Amino acid sequence: MGGDGAMYVMVIPTTNTGAVVPGDLYAVNPDHTIRWVWHSDANVGSSVPAVSPDGTVYFTADGSGALVAIGPGGVAKWKFTPSGSALTGPVTIGPDGTLYVEDIASRVYAVAPETGAPTWSFDAKGGFSQPQGAVAMSNDGSTIYALGAAGVLSAVDRRGALKWQASIGSGEGAQGAPSVGPDGTIYVATGDANSVGVVEAVTPAGALKWQYHASGNFETTPAVTTEGLIVARNNAGLVVALHASDGGAAWTYQLPGNDSSPDNLASPIVGADGMVYVDNAKGFVAIKNGTVAWTGDAGRGEPAALAPSGVLYYGNMGGALAYK
Repeated sequence: MGGDGAMYVMVIPTTNTGAVVPGDLYAVNPDHTIRWVWHSDANVGSSVPAVSPDGTVYFTADGSGALVAIGPGGVAKWKFTPSGSALTGPVTIGPDGTLYVEDIASRVYAVAPETGAPTWSFDAKGGFSQPQGAVAMSNDGSTIYALGAAGVLSAVDRRGALKWQASIGSGEGAQGAPSVGPDGTIYVATGDANSVGVVEAVTPAGALKWQYHASGNFETTPAVTTEGLIVARNNAGLVVALHASDGGAAWTYQLPGNDSSPDNLASPIVGADGMVYVDNAKGFVAIKNGTVAWTGDAGRGEPAALAPSGVLYYGNMGGALAYK
């Protein structure tokens, strides 16, 4: 979502042969009319676009492994592809406009927004088998947190210098991104080869605060609510809300067996009213205090996005849907 209410949507054409085909980026006005369309020469994949205050859209393209910048008018500004690797996952925009993105080998790049040139890179340890990760930033923008697939959480400053590293969970299986709470605590969710999932809280100095264990790997990014809860979901369909203070469970909800495995396991989304949205095999479900409030049986699709107005947007094979 853009600051002016515009919505940016990746559209991937389907084929009967399974061939990889180029995709498009659509900019959609708040009244749901098309603002512009950018046509790619490669598979754009399902990366979530990031939008800067000046309206530039940044995303990583699955087909080329490049970081792509599209200007406010829908014209490509530049592409950056690291030598011998491929960028993946969402893009994080720093307070000065610097872009932070991770590659499939868990190397973090800082990229200049004007030119697409990398200013530094840092090895966050380990490669992703199914990369979904992104970096997170401290609330003051001075520290970048990256979670490598080897189970190492790294904290670096804005020049790329290491501050500290901490082993997370069992030391393997990290696929989501860290989240940062209002007090600066970092929250990560991981799993291991034995399908034991861990949600972990780490202090801004890199010390363990608490852990929560569950059966089933946590493969997405935890969400932080305004009510002081940390919401995570795992690949066994468990949705859990934990108290930020000590990691105790405030509530849990188990998605029904037939609904717990969507095509794209997305991170939970939390609204200003505390409503939690998670995807499932039929679409998504809205949960409040551990109880289902309503469901969107829209069919399998891509991760949803929540607008500041409270409208939930969801894309599937038939197009885009809006729920209020």
